[in-house]
Amino acid sequence: MVPEFSNATIVLLGTFDPNAFVPDALAQGKVISKKEAERVKFETLVRGHIVHFRLSWGELLVGPNHFQIGTTGAPYVRICDFATKALNDLPTKSVVTAFGINLECHFNLGSIKSRDALGRKLAPPKAKVKPKEEAKSAKKTEGKKKVTPKASSRT
Repeated sequence: MVPEFSNATIVLLGTFDPNAFVPDALAQGKVISKKEAERVKFETLVRGHIVHFRLSWGELLVGPNHFQIGTTGAPYVRICDFATKALNDLPTKSVVTAFGINLECHFNLGSIKSRDALGRKLAPPKAKVKPKEEAKSAKKTEGKKKVTPKASSRT
């Protein structure tokens, strides 16, 4: 089954200088071509606070604590290459403290009935969910065996 549409996004949290990721700086660092830098479509640009623009193949959003690159078309590895090159090859003092990779796909199942049937398989309505306290205690004892001392056979 082929998805109707899909997109992939890499999200980085940490410390970033939005000014370091404007199109001209990306072109100068050879992250994107000069031609690509001239064709970007800005969504938002507030120097020092946020840079948000669209490339022909994706979208970049950078704020002081957030870096996000996404694309709606394959090859998805392009966003990984972009993020790696931008963070490693540009003269920035970016610090990444967390990251996430998101992949979203939309499939048309043909009917609401088919969609609901899949939903019930993925998340059964009668599934038992452990309360938080029970789940915590299960994690603490997981993998541990209870040992009961035996009486000594020595006399």
